[in-house]
Amino acid sequence: MLYQYTDERLEMLRALIEGNEDVLVSEESSAILTNTSLSVIYQKAAAHTTQQGPMSAIPGLDAAALASAISSFDNFLAHADRFRLDLIARVSSTRIRESIAQRTAENVVAAYSVIVRKIEDPANGYGELPHKTPEEVKELLK
Repeated sequence: MLYQYTDERLEMLRALIEGNEDVLVSEESSAILTNTSLSVIYQKAAAHTTQQGPMSAIPGLDAAALASAISSFDNFLAHADRFRLDLIARVSSTRIRESIAQRTAENVVAAYSVIVRKIEDPANGYGELPHKTPEEVKELLK
């Protein structure tokens, strides 16, 4: 009986830890995207369809706005430690901290990839807007 109780308790604790990890990944990803002005751009880019016309014609998504956000994101990439949430530093397990950092990077790269696909689509009218590739961003976040 003792082992069954222990197994159930361990399973419950694992589920709690995983749930808290998910929350921290979500919070960290959201904070990075918000602090670099990419959050709103990502949301609008993900919802944009070709039937709406060029994305660059949508208010707040013109080339200057995207260039500014990409510049802010480049600044983040150069100084990523400044954008980290204090909550993650309080996680005592190195394995869990590394997992949170890796999953956060994956989320940020996925959101950035959506934006880059829209920038590179000639139908959206951005021309040669300078930006890093998602692969470069992934390497910088390692």
